[in-house]
Amino acid sequence: MEPVRAELMPGSSLGACFREREIMFLILLVVGTYFTRLDALPIRGEESRRGVVALEMQRNGDWIVPRYQGNPFFMSSRPPLQAWSIAACGWLRGGIDTVAVRIPSVVALLALVLVIYVCARSFLSRLGAFAAAAAYPTMGSVLQLGRLGETDLLFTLFVSSSLLVWYAGYLRKWPAAGVWGAAYLLVALGVLTKGPQAPVYFAASIGLYLFWVRNLRFLVSWGHGLGIMVFAVTLGAWQLPYFLEVGVRGTRHVYFGDVAMYGHVHTWQHLAEHIVAYPFEILVGCLLPWSFLLLAYCRRHFLSQLGAMSDAVTFLTCSIVATFPSVWLVADARSRFYMPLFPCFALLCAIVVEKRFAADDVRLQRFWATFVALMAAVAAASGVFLLGASLAGEAPFDVPTGSALMFCLFAVTCAAIMFVVRGGRTRREGAIAIATMAGFIGTAFATVTTDAMRRNAIDKETQMARLLERLPDDVRLYSFGAVNHVFAFYHGGDIGHVHFPTPETIYPDDFEYFCFNLIDFPQQDSLPFPWEILGVVSSGRNRDHELQTLVVVGRRVEAGDRPTPDAIVATYRSMHAGGAHVSESLADRGELLRRQ
Repeated sequence: MEPVRAELMPGSSLGACFREREIMFLILLVVGTYFTRLDALPIRGEESRRGVVALEMQRNGDWIVPRYQGNPFFMSSRPPLQAWSIAACGWLRGGIDTVAVRIPSVVALLALVLVIYVCARSFLSRLGAFAAAAAYPTMGSVLQLGRLGETDLLFTLFVSSSLLVWYAGYLRKWPAAGVWGAAYLLVALGVLTKGPQAPVYFAASIGLYLFWVRNLRFLVSWGHGLGIMVFAVTLGAWQLPYFLEVGVRGTRHVYFGDVAMYGHVHTWQHLAEHIVAYPFEILVGCLLPWSFLLLAYCRRHFLSQLGAMSDAVTFLTCSIVATFPSVWLVADARSRFYMPLFPCFALLCAIVVEKRFAADDVRLQRFWATFVALMAAVAAASGVFLLGASLAGEAPFDVPTGSALMFCLFAVTCAAIMFVVRGGRTRREGAIAIATMAGFIGTAFATVTTDAMRRNAIDKETQMARLLERLPDDVRLYSFGAVNHVFAFYHGGDIGHVHFPTPETIYPDDFEYFCFNLIDFPQQDSLPFPWEILGVVSSGRNRDHELQTLVVVGRRVEAGDRPTPDAIVATYRSMHAGGAHVSESLADRGELLRRQ
């Protein structure tokens, strides 16, 4: 018996979807929020590690094995797809810089927004699909990570798209080979980006859904077998030569090296706290403000009125239920690990919007009006607050008064529009409310929030420029241990590697200039030879953490003193006077450094 599927929306062919005017607004929303000011913030987090791996691929010509300072067994190792993307962007730009590192992420975000809209048109109207596609890029966690060159956005594109494309093809009754083949191609690209989480999430989600709707025949079909072949060929094109180079140990490391850092249950209380707190981190933190709409699913009456939407809700719920334990029951799992399922939450929110304008439900109308009114209040309050903080000179929002006034007027205007259309009954009024909310959130992030983050960030690029001025041209630099990847990225050269110094250490013949993370050498006598300080830079993200990530560059000398930690801090302060907020003696922080 053929299972009941959601009804296709009229006029929702793939070609027609791309001609709908909502697509243009979504493109403008993503471009304005994410593509602008790509280099406004310095490199942070794991971005620099991804960039360095791409640099090394370009330098040594090995496009199979990702390496950091020549070592394939580095922390946070990943399969090479993101490094390939960064290297390609660097080739187009003439070098791998901050923009080249981040372009793959913002392009992936734009592509995913379009995928959400087009796939949603299989079971939602233009308004519902627009709500889903506008909600996703303006969720709190996506705003935080969407403009960074981390792995998350590229990985989310492939994992989410594998689920959504499969479901859209399933609804449209594509040939089974097409449905499974397209989905498994995306799954394979997900593995090439981050690892085995992609096939696990796909298999668990689709398997649970087909079991729930009693259509396991679709699971055991020739089309599914063809899809598995597509997956094997796509992944195998890289996996086989990679295995031949690094063997079992390297394969295990690239897929599971990071997993060992998480999941350690220090105490049962620690795990219990994570289990209690994690759902709130997702709903109250990552998915805001749109997660407010999910409260509608707590009403039995709303669930009973889903009608044709019930199958889509079933699919999205099965995807969430099947995958959530992988992060919920793992101690120390980060909220960003669950980003591949955020589009499913966006679609659940969109179904609430769809039902609000498709049925005469007074309680749902009031619920929607409350949500829009709250967003209007937040917009107005943020504009007034920024203007007041600017006039009072309160950091970090002491922006120029003119800029604060312009943002205040914009915010109040958005608030007024949302307040006027909050109780509207037409789909046009609903689209205006969604567009205004998304536009305000995106604009606020691209302007006010980005400016506040930039004022608190360490200007690492300027610090590195000052340091490089002190080094001779074409000097060969060595690091004791693996040097901080932010330093390696901004340095851009081939930094050699020397093991941590011992009396038996044999140094290369050209060993003279070296660098090290100060956190690894907090004592004056850490280096067994006299040396002089050439410069000190911070690889930290924000000013309140700059001492914890200092990188020291020195030169070995025949005779002289061994600089003290206080001398290193003094050099850092003198090099970057006015830009560094350093008031503590590193000697007093030795114990903290050793613990970290």
